[in-house]
Amino acid sequence: MHQVLLLEEFARVGVRVVFLNQAQQQTPEDELLLQVQGVIAENERAKIMERVRRGRRHAARLGSLSALAHAPYGYRYFGPAQGVDPPRYEVVLDEAGVVRQMFEWVGRDRLSIGAVARRLTAAGVPTRTGKPRWDRGTVGALLHNPAYKGEAAYGRTRSGPWQRQTLRPLRGKSAHPRQPATSHRVAPTDWLTLAVPPLVESGHFAAVQEQLRENQRRARAHVRRARHLLQGLLVCGNCGYAIPGSTVSYRTKDGYRQQRRYYRCRGRDAPALRRRPPLSHSAAGGLTHRGGDLGRGARRARRSDSSGS
Repeated sequence: MHQVLLLEEFARVGVRVVFLNQAQQQTPEDELLLQVQGVIAENERAKIMERVRRGRRHAARLGSLSALAHAPYGYRYFGPAQGVDPPRYEVVLDEAGVVRQMFEWVGRDRLSIGAVARRLTAAGVPTRTGKPRWDRGTVGALLHNPAYKGEAAYGRTRSGPWQRQTLRPLRGKSAHPRQPATSHRVAPTDWLTLAVPPLVESGHFAAVQEQLRENQRRARAHVRRARHLLQGLLVCGNCGYAIPGSTVSYRTKDGYRQQRRYYRCRGRDAPALRRRPPLSHSAAGGLTHRGGDLGRGARRARRSDSSGS
């Protein structure tokens, strides 16, 4: 059915599709044949995916690393493509040293995931793909990977129907993903464990996991409540993304320090979005917070931005 929908979209914008194996005529019979072929191809695709999944799970039950097919940071995978059978992980010494240092920073120095990422970036350590900057997601995935204690896990996640995780798509991202599926975590009791060379001791790995949980509990305890009444609810009419709240401080004629809160689209602050017009004066003046007029705060911030530029 996806094939039929694509052809309809192509025809709507004036694109003509030419089939090399057969001439396509605009007849009811040809359209029916095209729909049948699309349904058969979709069914065959689903069957191939299911066969691959069953084959990898069977290989994992037998303890073969072919179920994983790739190695995390610190290892290299060698399999039939490299003339190695059965497949195995080999330790990359330089990367293994970085992994051990990351576990030391968390277990000994009690650093957070963000602090580890900043240290690696400041030290000039490149990622596996050669990027100079480490992000929190990559560091967190490495620190939670049980392969580093010698127990690579198959089946840590499971795909399910796609569900939107946020109110609106991320800036610069499509509202509909390429793969219409959502990954769900699986309980460790349902994992299939495969033996690999360990990089850290099992006790040290467990201590790091406990420290990460403690860091998470502390972070949640320090989360402040929303400071703006419409936080996460306003959307810019120009760029379509959320309008965050801002706070400006000033002193009155009597010398008292006051704060005024307002809402302003940050889209024009990004280089790719600078050409978009700013929030209009009428729209800024119409915003209210806890019954207070925010128009003056927004206009003051806009004047300071224009004078600074």
